[in-house]
Amino acid sequence: MKEKKMTNLLAVAQQATKKVTFPKIKETDKACDIVRKFCDYYANIRRYHCHELLSQEVGALAVEVFGQDNVFTAYKVKDIMADIEGIGYDQAHFSNKLKSLFEGMSLRDEENQEHLFGEQILLTLQGSRLPATKSAEDTKRTLYLLIVDDSKVRVPLKKNLSFWRERNSQTRYGLVSFSFLELMSIHSEGIYKECSYYGNIQKIANVLKREYEDALAANLNAQYVNQSTKTIASVREDKIFQDHEMNSNTTFLDLGFSKVEVDTERYRGRDFDKEKFRVLEKEWEKLCNHLPHSTVEPELKFRKLGKHKASGLYVPGLNIMAVDVRDSSSFIHEYGHYLDYTYDKAGIISSTSHSFKDIRYIYKASLLKLIQIAEETRTDLAQAVHIKKKLDYYLTPTEVFARGFEWWVFETYTKDSELLSDEATYYSRLEYRALRQCRHLLFAFFDTFFENYRAMQPIYKVEKEPKTLVACRKPLEDKPTTEGEQLSLFEF
Repeated sequence: MKEKKMTNLLAVAQQATKKVTFPKIKETDKACDIVRKFCDYYANIRRYHCHELLSQEVGALAVEVFGQDNVFTAYKVKDIMADIEGIGYDQAHFSNKLKSLFEGMSLRDEENQEHLFGEQILLTLQGSRLPATKSAEDTKRTLYLLIVDDSKVRVPLKKNLSFWRERNSQTRYGLVSFSFLELMSIHSEGIYKECSYYGNIQKIANVLKREYEDALAANLNAQYVNQSTKTIASVREDKIFQDHEMNSNTTFLDLGFSKVEVDTERYRGRDFDKEKFRVLEKEWEKLCNHLPHSTVEPELKFRKLGKHKASGLYVPGLNIMAVDVRDSSSFIHEYGHYLDYTYDKAGIISSTSHSFKDIRYIYKASLLKLIQIAEETRTDLAQAVHIKKKLDYYLTPTEVFARGFEWWVFETYTKDSELLSDEATYYSRLEYRALRQCRHLLFAFFDTFFENYRAMQPIYKVEKEPKTLVACRKPLEDKPTTEGEQLSLFEF
């Protein structure tokens, strides 16, 4: 049977009332520890995402059981004893066993922490033929599986797949939490081979450990998308104060961008410097045809991004690049995010691809080693403390991709551009120094990934000479921006 993909591992609560953290697996974790962490994770996603498994009293529920996807009749049961006959169970054979099992589990409501029995959502799958397990006799039995919504009621891990049957009966009854049932579907054997807790727990843990790094990588990228989406309200909407002539005449429109918006509003008593903006246009014109372009052109916005605590942003869902007007050095980094999400024609996010995996592993090990050295030698300690505090951010695959891309551009095409950070940054910052250990693989990846890109994209050129734009006021007699400084589009 074909192994089911781990899509269910990548769930991220996008509008949750409480942040749900992706599980952390340790080398010392036992199989039951690993499975318990993911059961809790799945349950919390549903709990804080306010996702009901069943909205009506009776409905259809699609679940993979016995190795194949099936749609079963499901019931929302509020009083299991009163409703047991109505949903098809033989009350005489079932109710006492069920009551004893539930009372022994000491189920507690997650919200109120009160002991309860009944008055919670319980789902049932009726009459599935039990696959062969320990004996041929089992094939003659019918399995009634009671699924407990563990976002409402916590089910002790070892109570999953608790089975019982009445004497001289061919009917077998079982109980499982919905999260455990989801996890059972991630390994190809499922409950085909072992319809038991112990038969599944190690298999589930093995799959989780094997696929964990890929699942974590995809989850971190999903969090990146969620975080960038939070900026939609301020970045997506056009600014009220705009220089429409500049927006419509900028050379960026001829050089790979579908729309450009520049925030030229006065800032702290300072005027926007249009001559410095022309410097950025010229810098991009020089680099433009040396770099790959996706078939979908992004929007480009120059904004004040102070409240986002970033000098640049890329919003994948909207295909918008935003660069802070006070610091242009993030331009190529954000362009790297853009290529990560849009360059692959199959729609694959390049930073989570198989070919980028070894780079991520080496980068992680290198960065952790640099942090350890900084802590031991007390050098670059402030950097190490900051990175360690935000380690998930620094190890997010798309961040590693964008960081690596800007370093590749820096080493391959130019070491002096207002669209990049200065040389000191690439040689002193820990997050860039960590790239050195995977330089060969990283540069080979970009050389291969963007192979023949010049032959596959148009030659970008400025179609007309830009108009001479008059600065808002006479520039101050400042010296030009020197190498190593970050270009600000305001007169200081």
